[in-house]
Amino acid sequence: MVKMRKILKYGLLFLAISLVGIWIFVYFRHFLVQLPRISIILNEIAERPSLLAAIAILGVLLAIIKIIIPIIKWIYSHIKREKINLPTIDWVLKRDEIKDTPFDKFLKERKDPYWIDFEKGYITKRREVDEVVAKLEKNRVHLIIGSPSSGKSLIIKNIGYELRKKKYEVFVKELKTEELDINDIIEKISKMKKKKTLLIIDDIHLGLTEYNKLKCNELLGGIGKPKIKILLSGRDIIEEKIEPLTTTPLAFLMQDKKTCTKINAIDAVEDILINFENKSNIKIEEENRRELREQYGHDLWVLSLALSLYDPECSIPTEKELIKKIKELLTVDDYKWIHADDIILPISAFYCYEAPVAMRTLTKTLGLKEENIRELIHFGEIREKNWKLSLHHSSRAKLYLETFKEYKELGENVKETIQKKFGDWYIGLFHLYFRSKPKVCVGLLSRLANEYKESITKEDIVSELLKDDDTKKAIFENIVESMEVKNVKRLKDTRSYVSNRTFSKEFLEYFSEEDLLEFLNNSKINQLGSFLSKGYYSINVQNVYQRFSRESFLLRKMNDATLGEIGVFIYGIRQVKFKKNVLKGAELALDAIEKLKEVDNLPQKLGEATLKNISLLIQNINEVGGDPKFIIDKLSPPFDLIKKMEESTLDYIGLLIVGLKRNDAEHLIEGFDLAGKVEESPLIKLNYFVWNISADQSLSVKYNKIIEDHDLVEKIEMSDLNTINRFLWNLFQTSSSVPKTFTDTKVRNVIVNCLNDKRLFSVDTTSGWFNLFKLKKKFKSEGIKKKKSTYLVRKEDGKLNIYIEENIGEKLCLIGIYEYANCSLLDANGEKISGIKISIPEIEEWFKKNINPHKPEPFKVALALKGFKAIDEENTISFINSHLNFKEVIDCLKKSEIKNSKSKQLIENMLSWLNGLEMEK
Repeated sequence: MVKMRKILKYGLLFLAISLVGIWIFVYFRHFLVQLPRISIILNEIAERPSLLAAIAILGVLLAIIKIIIPIIKWIYSHIKREKINLPTIDWVLKRDEIKDTPFDKFLKERKDPYWIDFEKGYITKRREVDEVVAKLEKNRVHLIIGSPSSGKSLIIKNIGYELRKKKYEVFVKELKTEELDINDIIEKISKMKKKKTLLIIDDIHLGLTEYNKLKCNELLGGIGKPKIKILLSGRDIIEEKIEPLTTTPLAFLMQDKKTCTKINAIDAVEDILINFENKSNIKIEEENRRELREQYGHDLWVLSLALSLYDPECSIPTEKELIKKIKELLTVDDYKWIHADDIILPISAFYCYEAPVAMRTLTKTLGLKEENIRELIHFGEIREKNWKLSLHHSSRAKLYLETFKEYKELGENVKETIQKKFGDWYIGLFHLYFRSKPKVCVGLLSRLANEYKESITKEDIVSELLKDDDTKKAIFENIVESMEVKNVKRLKDTRSYVSNRTFSKEFLEYFSEEDLLEFLNNSKINQLGSFLSKGYYSINVQNVYQRFSRESFLLRKMNDATLGEIGVFIYGIRQVKFKKNVLKGAELALDAIEKLKEVDNLPQKLGEATLKNISLLIQNINEVGGDPKFIIDKLSPPFDLIKKMEESTLDYIGLLIVGLKRNDAEHLIEGFDLAGKVEESPLIKLNYFVWNISADQSLSVKYNKIIEDHDLVEKIEMSDLNTINRFLWNLFQTSSSVPKTFTDTKVRNVIVNCLNDKRLFSVDTTSGWFNLFKLKKKFKSEGIKKKKSTYLVRKEDGKLNIYIEENIGEKLCLIGIYEYANCSLLDANGEKISGIKISIPEIEEWFKKNINPHKPEPFKVALALKGFKAIDEENTISFINSHLNFKEVIDCLKKSEIKNSKSKQLIENMLSWLNGLEMEK
């Protein structure tokens, strides 16, 4: 309408100017008599009324054309825009269909939200709605991330409702029922002409194929009209899918709080309960409120079901009561005559794992009628997408499945059909499903395997399925057929994704030797190492690899590979271990090293390689007992090793020095300016250097001194506490005495500053923002990242002040290191540090993370306990008794890899102390 008003305004202005011009021409022509020729012409025109009328009509026509043509264009563009084939929010929320619904009916029967539900306030408006609406005013795109049943879809529909009320045009793309075609979306956006337009894409994680990831980045990077707003929602697994694309618009969108909102179900529970009380006039007692929050707060759909059954005179509904309610819903008259229970049974079994079921599985395999299925889709109970059927939510599917397990009479026709063939109807459903060769085969197998690993009560469905030859054949054939490229990376990824021992063994035995040889030949050499490290236990793989190595396939791969790829292969293959032969990997690596000696273009590969590749290769050869002399000899002049070192970083220089020392070749690096490299390197690289050279005690003594001769104050000040701790601990344990860094007053002042609530680093500056950018960039290079610590930058009193918040666990580690070195830290008053604020939840989280058996950090745990004990031994003992598991802590410390006497003494001392506490307890 704004454009229309502009057209009318300028068109009428042009018409007015034309008419005024004619009037002036007719009544004021006598002013032009001084111009004879013009006057004669004007007189002739004036004496001919028909010519004058023609000019006037022409002026009017021109004015009309100026108005009419833009109007026609506007109408055409309006009609064209209306043809955008996307559902609107009005259609999705059935704005004109449902006019009124009582609250109790809404609570018991509603499967999807309607316009009237938002209008009447039946659906709780979460705080995130207004926040995202405000953010969309400033940013073109926004992403909402949350776990299953956290309320993502309700929030984005609520946002769509709010913006529609503000005269936005709102289009909705729901990927649970539609495929995502990014090219189509980009084309549709180009047709959207209205400034106030919002496009909602729900469940974006379902559409992130490799191709769509790239197209999404194209879309979010600026394709289409900047005025169009785009709102996305997706599961938290989206972070894993996008992680490899860390520099793309999609990743930036996710990392910025201005363009990404993360939601949790539990955050909305209290508001939902209050809204329920207001609308139903039923008061929820505090005890019931707490139980509802604890039992059902993780899943908003289950919570709403529980509220529909809530009776203030009784306790909150139990799971059995919820199941009974679902049974009643499945056996209403409208559902009985179409056998809804038979249809929903198989769909619920698979949609627990978010695997849709093909229509043909229900119609052809189970004999169900398509017209009944269509009727159930019409009722809104199930959804269809590309002939695949699903429920509204996986949480609903889980509760439905429990209902079918509880009541034998529900779904009895389907149960009877399956039991005749497989005995157990539940396992039988999975046999039928995998024999139908679904696209989500690997994904479903992975979820079944993970569920078995994480629960002691669940049965190993994957192993059961593989006992049946027909099912096993269908599964493996389906996996191989779905592989775009037949190489060992695909085999390795499939085996690691489906983390099940039976599957891993059976999968590799399924292939013939010729098939496996094809996989090996189609693979890069760096892919072979990681595959063999996990798959060599298979007799099939052993036989094929021996043939692969013997028949010169391996040598050809080496000739075509870079030195870095060859190094990755040797590292991978040396990881092979058998119970009866733990050195099998070393034997295989030595055979591969012999093949490497036969490579024709090895000098060329060395010239093209980085120092990192050369250093790691020498290290691998040394560690399996090989002789890297054939590599080191080629590093002699005219090979410019010094230049390679200058281009490299300090950590790989340390590896090279150790490798050369072991082979009496240190003379090759004479003349290298190590002191200069130390000066330009950040603390994190110094830390790796110290650790790498500690493999040789004489090298540690020699090079630690060079490091300590440098002023380390700024390097320490510009590093996060995790890096400082690792550096100080490695420097201390690899030095013969207490390093002078520990007693340096300037360093100690920086260390004490690290223990403050908010560690302060100040810079005198007159151009704060330039320095701010420079410092942030430097912080990033030093390892100060959001994952480890956060920093706040303020310009105060002519200084740029950076306040860094460090984790309390890292502070305890730092105190523990100084305590163990007998260099107690002193505060500004010269007294021993003791006033550290201990946050029990924060320290508990830190310890549990580092005690984790899958990725333990025994030395960090030991040092933190020592630091905690130094501050307040009584509270430390109380904390361990109340919040930690003695056995887990002790097991963690026992997993430490002892490298020297100091690390051995630390672990022994802490184990002795803990064992004593456990005995007292």
